[in-house]
Amino acid sequence: MVQASRQKFCIFLHGLDIDQNFQRIFNQTPFLKDIRISQTLPEQQLLPMQHALTPALTHFGWTPLQMRYRSELPFPVAADFLHADLMTLANRHHWRYDNTVWIGYSTGGLVARSLFAKFRYPCTKLLTLATPHCGLLDFASIFSPVPAAAAMLRNSRELNWLNNHPVDISARPRYRFHGVSFNGMFGFDYHDDDGLVPITSAMGLELQPRPEGMGRIHLANRTHAPLDGLVHMKELLEPSCIMPFIDDCQFALQHH
Repeated sequence: MVQASRQKFCIFLHGLDIDQNFQRIFNQTPFLKDIRISQTLPEQQLLPMQHALTPALTHFGWTPLQMRYRSELPFPVAADFLHADLMTLANRHHWRYDNTVWIGYSTGGLVARSLFAKFRYPCTKLLTLATPHCGLLDFASIFSPVPAAAAMLRNSRELNWLNNHPVDISARPRYRFHGVSFNGMFGFDYHDDDGLVPITSAMGLELQPRPEGMGRIHLANRTHAPLDGLVHMKELLEPSCIMPFIDDCQFALQHH
């Protein structure tokens, strides 16, 4: 019998791939048509965060993995494909799932939770940033033609399934959710969200039972131009701007 490895993995799950389908909707929406979305490959989204965590990962013996999933699909379906890739990893490295910390940005957090619910992955620790656990802003309904976005609308079939799944409910004491708020997001003096994800959704405030930890990060927008926040969403992934989240990840890596 092959001895199971005690190698510890820290798995990073990226957010949605903002592709030409989203840009097409922007072009067709009067107050969004002048916005041009900067293209970032999904697997590159979390590299700054991984680099910031490198000292903790190295010191405490974690192997970082940036896992690419099919973000054009509704998150439960994306989890199916990711599960197949993880099975390959498990067979190759004799990996035990209880040696894992999961870090999910945006949709990545929902994909991780779906893995736990559908395939009974033991959730040892999940940390998410700007994940729409309870749905996107109502404004996001303009993106409903995109299946991946439609699955994250409030009261979608997919979110209702996940948020009422008994395995997910039992795992919540091991979740730590962080949300981000902007000042002057939509040209208003204050708007309590991180772009498309309400802070209450990102922090899971509507979930019962609530997750173990909930963090709130505030970013002051540089200007009050309408939708300027969408242009500067890259701030969400700059470690210097989200140090409370980085600190929480370091704590999880140290005390797992």
